[in-house]
Amino acid sequence: MRARPGYIWVKGHWEWRSNDWLWIDGHWERDRSGYVYQAGHWERRGNRWHWIEARWVVAGEARPAPRVERRPRPAPSPRVERRPRPRPAPVAEYPTSAPPPPRVDKGPAPRSGYVWIKGHWEWRAGDWAWIDGHWERARSGYQWQAGRWERQGNRYVWVEGEWVQGPAAAPRVDDRRGPRVDDRRGPRVDDRRRGPTKRPPAPKVVKKPAPRSGYVWVPGHWRWDESDYIWIDGHWERARSGHRWQPGKWVLQGGVYIWIEGEWVPTRR
Repeated sequence: MRARPGYIWVKGHWEWRSNDWLWIDGHWERDRSGYVYQAGHWERRGNRWHWIEARWVVAGEARPAPRVERRPRPAPSPRVERRPRPRPAPVAEYPTSAPPPPRVDKGPAPRSGYVWIKGHWEWRAGDWAWIDGHWERARSGYQWQAGRWERQGNRYVWVEGEWVQGPAAAPRVDDRRGPRVDDRRGPRVDDRRRGPTKRPPAPKVVKKPAPRSGYVWVPGHWRWDESDYIWIDGHWERARSGHRWQPGKWVLQGGVYIWIEGEWVPTRR
């Protein structure tokens, strides 16, 4: 396996999901000057096994690898990995050709109090990657100005979307997603009649993706879809200065479960 300048290879490992072992393939991690990568490992605590996440530690402070103890049940033998070939270096930091045509993104059904941000192409590791669209909470007195690619000199630069002052789009009603709470009026009576009366399932145990600079990971949640709960995957939200993300939650009101949307709240000082 040839080395990849500026990167280290993180070996694959076994992960416990849905009462069985699942193999997670290895991957490249960008090297960090002055730090040493300390691999993750399984650790026994009482009668249970816990996965200790890998981390970067200051050089010279890395602990020796812990002794591997016997697991509650034998895990399959590690797969013989065939590591991918490193991409030729260097990788272009900016694209010099226009991005592909945008994918057809009609967006999901309208959602009251929110604006759908369409997906777009992003330049990653010398190639184009499609970023799916997502919901943004509408802001009174503002309208969303979509991001775009602009040619500057001999390269293309991504100009982030932003909220600009102007007439906000008329709120759209989403009849499929079950009852929602309006911050000013509270849940409507007819919404309560349509809502679920049974408790939502426990949240799925999903491995959080690696941190992404300038973004906050919003965990997935259960949504009521007319007759049963369906799982909505988590997604990235652009971080907002001076604010923190308050996750949504289900609350029981008058015998009916009501979904309270997550929102950005000011950080206390």
